[in-house]
Parts: sequence; structure tokens; C-alpha cells
Amino acid sequence: MFMMPIMVQGAVSMQQRELQMKSQQIMKVTAWNNGSYSKSGSGYGLRISRQEDRDKYFKRECSPISLFLPEQQKPIKVNVDKNSFWKDRKACRELLSKEIGLWLIYKGYAKWPTNSPPEFELESEDFISFKLLS
Repeated sequence: MFMMPIMVQGAVSMQQRELQMKSQQIMKVTAWNNGSYSKSGSGYGLRISRQEDRDKYFKRECSPISLFLPEQQKPIKVNVDKNSFWKDRKACRELLSKEIGLWLIYKGYAKWPTNSPPEFELESEDFISFKLLS
């Protein structure tokens, strides 16, 4: 005998729960540059907006992380095992990589008005693998 599943009012479906869990793994990041705007891509990165996100999604011992950039087949490796990344209050919460810089240049995000860097979302798949959403 086939029984239809009963949905209780207020119950959360599996799909809704998966979406909720997914949204809890997404953080805001902004483009970052050290002021040199090099065509080689050096001096660029992605700044994690909130220290709480750094602490929640990154682990120093899981360095280097794999970062998937949009439209790229292979991830890039980014070192997060740096003292500057983990300082408490004034931490440099940037994921730094020449490849991030080249991607920002290619996509037209390499220069921005003062104090208005491009914003992105970064999805944490685990402590080792991340995906930049465009």
C-alpha cells in the first residue's frame, strides 16, 4: 500500500533545509588591492568582510585552501597560514593571489572608485574548498 508523505504545517522540506544550510555557508567578500594595480595580477585579493566569517569558515591548519573562480576549471591554491590573516582585531583578512588579480583584471573588476570595491559572495564547501560566486 502506497502512503503519501504528510506535510505538517510549518515543517521545513528537505529542499528548503538544503537551501538554508547552503545560505549559511556563504560570506561576503570584496575585491582588494595593495594600491599598485599591477597588470601581472600581483597585489590583488579578496577581503573577507567579517572576522566572524574568517573564524567560522577557515582553519589555519587547512592551508592552502582551494579557491574556484567563476568560469575556471581548476582551483587556485591560496595560503591562509599567515600571521597577518589570523591577527585578532586588525587582521588582514585577504585571500591573496596573483591568479585572483588576473581574474579581476580579465572580468573588468581591477579598478574601482575609492572605498567602493566590487562585492562578491564566497561559498565555503568545507574548510579546504571555496567557490567564488559572481
